[in-house]
Amino acid sequence: MENPFVVLYIARDQQARATAKKYPGSIRRVLNIQLNQLEDDELVAKTVYNQQPPKVEYYLTDLGKSIMPIINELGRWGDTHSGHLRRVIKKRLILPDA
Repeated sequence: MENPFVVLYIARDQQARATAKKYPGSIRRVLNIQLNQLEDDELVAKTVYNQQPPKVEYYLTDLGKSIMPIINELGRWGDTHSGHLRRVIKKRLILPDA
């Protein structure tokens, strides 16, 4: 699974693609690619409604639901170590003197 955060997002908001319309095209494209990968991996499924404008809702399959405890634990780990992670990221963003 390339991006567990998409699974978490779908778990909280079944209309992931509809919500994605609020974001720039590049973000929507990445989200669409990840949703397709998760669907191929059978972690998510979708319901397509025959209406205008088109409507698609994504939901977690039983397999997708089974990974939620692991994703939630990763989130708790990130919360616990957020100070350290911020320092590491900030250090990477600082350019060395030329």
